[in-house]
Amino acid sequence: MRLTHFIKPRIISTVVIILLSKIFKVRIPLVVSWALTYRCSSRCLYCALTEQARKELSTKEILHIMESLSKKGMRYVSFTGGEPLLRNDIEEIVVSAVKKGIYTSISSNGTLVKEKISLIKRVNKINLSLDGPQEIHDFLRGLGSHYKLLQAIEAALEKRIKVILSCVLSRHNLHCIDYVLSIAVRFGIKVYFQPATRHILGGSIENSVSPFERDYRQAILELIKRKKKKNDILNSVDGLKHLYYWPAPRKIPCFAGLFHFRVEPDGQLSACSRQPLGVSKNSQIIKMGMDRAMKNTPRISCSYCWCAPIVEFNLITSLRSPCVFNFLNQFWLKFDKK
Repeated sequence: MRLTHFIKPRIISTVVIILLSKIFKVRIPLVVSWALTYRCSSRCLYCALTEQARKELSTKEILHIMESLSKKGMRYVSFTGGEPLLRNDIEEIVVSAVKKGIYTSISSNGTLVKEKISLIKRVNKINLSLDGPQEIHDFLRGLGSHYKLLQAIEAALEKRIKVILSCVLSRHNLHCIDYVLSIAVRFGIKVYFQPATRHILGGSIENSVSPFERDYRQAILELIKRKKKKNDILNSVDGLKHLYYWPAPRKIPCFAGLFHFRVEPDGQLSACSRQPLGVSKNSQIIKMGMDRAMKNTPRISCSYCWCAPIVEFNLITSLRSPCVFNFLNQFWLKFDKK
């Protein structure tokens, strides 16, 4: 592999932004997770976001915020939800981001991907969730969701869109890890693993499907063993070691609110999804403008970060060398389209 394979404009600009942000403590929205809606076509047992009534931004407002974020340094955006494909303007949103040179991904449950693939074919990446074989996946996410997920993978790959799987480890699927990895191998894609949270996502009640700690940690140890031998798991070894300690407090360097931000469906800017909604009434982008919304967004520091991609991002930007090499090996040595 020649050195020139590493020298790509996006990597260079990313490194420069991170260094500037770290050295001068300048807030730059390099990576943005954007929940376009809390509406969803699934009813996953560990999520209650659909129960939160949130006003949604108009297409015009979304495109305005996109322009502002782009000018402030956004290079990566992940459109999530709820189910972002429920937005009727999803094509216009995706096209706007891609035209600005922003690396664009969509996190979806897969139920609408095949139906809307012609509208989202320009995205760089699709993140899909797979929790096990049909009986397990459908139990956790809804009848028929497993079949539609497989259709989504095929439809995305046919359009040459990069696909990544995410597996939420619960008490019901710890024995299904080999199955999840077999699907990944079958399609030539890779998987992130992360635990179901102690409380239902978007709610305060206890999560009935959270894994039992002893069984969960044994599963993570098995994933670490496999990761050291094979390359079908996206988590780094260090990332898996961090996740091993769930649900006990475990700090890692966190850059939420510095060069990682989240936008809620109504346009509230926050540091990350763990920041309570409404914590700052002065971080509404449309009302306050981007500069003031960023200034009014409090940085947070918690010991409960179990979202695998965010864990990896924090470890990579902390220059944890094994995590950096894992990232380069997974995403850049074989550079995808666009």
